[in-house]
Amino acid sequence: MALSTAGFLPHITSLGVRLVVADEVREEVAGERRAPGTPEQLLLRQIFREGRIAVRKIRNREMLERTLENPRLSGADAASLCLAREIGGRLVADDKDLRSAARALGVPLGGSLYILGLAVERTLITPREAVNVVERMIASGWYCSPSLLKAFSDFVLGR
Repeated sequence: MALSTAGFLPHITSLGVRLVVADEVREEVAGERRAPGTPEQLLLRQIFREGRIAVRKIRNREMLERTLENPRLSGADAASLCLAREIGGRLVADDKDLRSAARALGVPLGGSLYILGLAVERTLITPREAVNVVERMIASGWYCSPSLLKAFSDFVLGR
């Protein structure tokens, strides 16, 4: 959502990777029960309708129920973690508790900065644009430690 709020969403489906979200995530971010509200939500709904981001149900309901026992994970977080395990994919998440649970289960991880780095590597955006996206994310309430922001900026800008 932070990438979406910062205007990166139009680029997300051009990364050259298969994008899959759990049904619970789609419902949380763009479900019909949510008020249409923001332009980001409308764009997400369109992307889901067009199938540019696939939506899957968790097959292993037992694993999902066990994961939901973690009080620090939301239903969408638990479903995302379970889906990444089921399909052998990389979980992209910035939430500290979700990332900790993924590490404990050996699920490969990435976050918003990983996605932006990939976009720079694949020349979808320039390094400066990536830093600008991060700055917009921070301005909209996304947290990034100053040291991580500096490391990311130095990395993508080649300093």
